[in-house]
Amino acid sequence: MTSDIVGLNGTLDAMKALPLEIQEKILKSATRQSATDIAKAAKQFVPKDTGILKKSIGIQKRRTKDKNILKFTIAPRTKMIHKYQDKLQAKRIAEGTIRKSKDQRKRSHRFNYAAQVEFGSSTNAPAAFMTKAYELEGPHSINNIKNALTKKIDKAIQKVKKSW
Repeated sequence: MTSDIVGLNGTLDAMKALPLEIQEKILKSATRQSATDIAKAAKQFVPKDTGILKKSIGIQKRRTKDKNILKFTIAPRTKMIHKYQDKLQAKRIAEGTIRKSKDQRKRSHRFNYAAQVEFGSSTNAPAAFMTKAYELEGPHSINNIKNALTKKIDKAIQKVKKSW
């Protein structure tokens, strides 16, 4: 899910007067704070079994081909979940609950747990924790970005004026 912010013409015009490094810093800060709000909401909605899915929800800044686009992704980190799944697999093998397969390198015990919880499976109903978080915080986050941009730009302009 993505969001575009419109209606910031005056704010963006003021920001263009600032140096590029400051512009980037302001945009990253405002956008990351908004992404943090959505991630916190997702952590509230995630069903708790072991707690690993809740711990794995994080924010990543993504690179795009277009340097003018700033993109943050809020999602469970699969490496963290896979690390937990590997430990659980090793524990089950040690307990004798399951046998070690001949081709353990394939790590067939790994699966996209977050997607299974979010969208459901043939045996589990969907929990839609990420969707609920976005629906709850999405509209607020856009307003928060607008407010944060305005405040941070005003603050940066005041700093620049003082240094002159």
